[in-house]
Amino acid sequence: MTKTNLPTFNPIEPVTIREGSTLDLLDDVVGRFTLNDDSGTFGKVAYSVTLGDMVATTDEVAAGFTHRIDGTYGTFYYNNSTGLYLYAPHHAAINSLAAGVSQTDTFTVTATNSEAQTVSQTFTITVIGENDEPVLRTSPEQTITDTQAVDDFADITGRFIGFDPEHRTVTYSVIGAAADTSESGFTHSLAGTYGKLYYNSHTGAYKYVPDDAAINAIGESSTETESFSVRASDVAGESSIKSLTITITGADDPFILNPIPAQMIIDTAEADDFDDITGHFTAIDDGSTVTYEVAGAGADTSESGFTHSKTGTYGTLYYNSGTG
Repeated sequence: MTKTNLPTFNPIEPVTIREGSTLDLLDDVVGRFTLNDDSGTFGKVAYSVTLGDMVATTDEVAAGFTHRIDGTYGTFYYNNSTGLYLYAPHHAAINSLAAGVSQTDTFTVTATNSEAQTVSQTFTITVIGENDEPVLRTSPEQTITDTQAVDDFADITGRFIGFDPEHRTVTYSVIGAAADTSESGFTHSLAGTYGKLYYNSHTGAYKYVPDDAAINAIGESSTETESFSVRASDVAGESSIKSLTITITGADDPFILNPIPAQMIIDTAEADDFDDITGHFTAIDDGSTVTYEVAGAGADTSESGFTHSKTGTYGTLYYNSGTG
């Protein structure tokens, strides 16, 4: 074997990857191994890389590279002839690091010549964690469709789903909501225009209870939306917000005059002065103007606040055609 002055690796600078406060997609680290062989006697080399007891494999190698080796926080690809390398960060593993936590992947790079002479150098990748905001999945849009009937609408149920990259507890809130345990299994609620949202701040379970009257009052072919801003928070105070949206499509519901309760007058053995009986006619419609009419009645404004009257056998009925 010819005696050769062993070269040295040109410096392989250590690399630091620092994640941010969001769920980062971190950049690859690229470079090339080179030797300082002033004598020119070391000759052509082949590169190899190890990580502790692990050796590189030729399986599932990225284009342009011949080998790969998996670290804890990234996969190291290299070309054993050219020395070209690429370190592809494992995003999930790095994002799972808590704020300020520092970890390393340290690789040993070896150059071997035709006479089996070797020189080695370590290459260290340092990763530093940061507290990431929790991730809240987008809630599927919910729909309610009115029909041409006076409907009783079913509750809408679901669950807010969030996770913390550092695997800590996530809690849920809805902007504007207040504590409310009136519904079993739920901790808070917020009333909307067309219903009320109940949710559990710990489990993310929610229930939207439609307001039947408000939805039945939406006109034919009209579409309304009800949106709630949902926040997922971690123990460090980081949070993310997504919307829960409920789309409501109206229909031409039938006009319904609500039942008019029967009234009663009881005479006594005295010469009684009987009290007036008062009330309101009410109706269910799709939001258009409602007017009231009593068969056989005529216009009469002699009583303040009333527009019509009809005299019966035992008394006179006055009513307001606009207000009921």
